[in-house]
Amino acid sequence: TEAVRPVLEMVGSSFEKQIMKAEKGGNSLSSEIDFFSTPSPNASPEKRMQTISGAFLSGRNPRAKSSADPSIGRLLASDVLRKGISENLSESLQLNVLLELTASCNLSIKSTVDGNNNSESPPLNRHEIQVALIEISHLVVALGEAGSSSLDDL
Repeated sequence: TEAVRPVLEMVGSSFEKQIMKAEKGGNSLSSEIDFFSTPSPNASPEKRMQTISGAFLSGRNPRAKSSADPSIGRLLASDVLRKGISENLSESLQLNVLLELTASCNLSIKSTVDGNNNSESPPLNRHEIQVALIEISHLVVALGEAGSSSLDDL
């Protein structure tokens, strides 16, 4: 359960700052290519390389931006949490992770509503909460009846 917080920090404050910077810059993607868009099959080879897969496969434009960056970041963090941690734990440890994620989400929501943070760790941001909720849903399904007792905490 100690490994959960560092994985959530993959989409933590530094990730949030990068996303906010892109959002505050107005439509910063208008001056650059949106690598999430799909080119026409009749497009030139140069245009086809301007897709997200083309950008990664060709090694061109290492600073390429995409409107899907926040989603991709959350998806990757969620995969690390699920496949790297949760799926490799025993049922009792999965239940501990479920309770820890639930408590973190509850504390984050309470600190947002109350405006103060009385816990030692900072509240989760919007991306961390989404990753935590995704993992909570997977753990509830994986644990079945064992996880049903923790549904009251949700």
